[in-house]
Amino acid sequence: MLLASVEDCGSLEKDISAFLMKLRATFRHPLVRRILPDMHAERTRNGELANILTELADRRRKIGVAIFERAIARGELSADLDIENALSLLPAMLYWEIVVLGKPVSRKKIEQQVENITLLLKHGR
Repeated sequence: MLLASVEDCGSLEKDISAFLMKLRATFRHPLVRRILPDMHAERTRNGELANILTELADRRRKIGVAIFERAIARGELSADLDIENALSLLPAMLYWEIVVLGKPVSRKKIEQQVENITLLLKHGR
């Protein structure tokens, strides 16, 4: 259940929304939701698992890089965007709500997260 790439949806907001909707589907899977916190805790004790989780995170981050590079090319984001910081911002709220708090996240909540993330990316420093 790897996060597939997000095709160019035409705008930063639509790209982030598509990314979060796919990520939500992954986080909502009962097995993923149940074992993900344990996997992250175990990574400190298990080097092989740490490598696997790092590889998965790198794949997700490449999708984020593509989203941000498209937005920069379209003039929606500044070329001096701190992409490393922005990459961590993308999944943070969704992970917190679904995995940490165990709350359902509606499409409306995703839209609010997209608005917040977009605002931070465009105007935050």
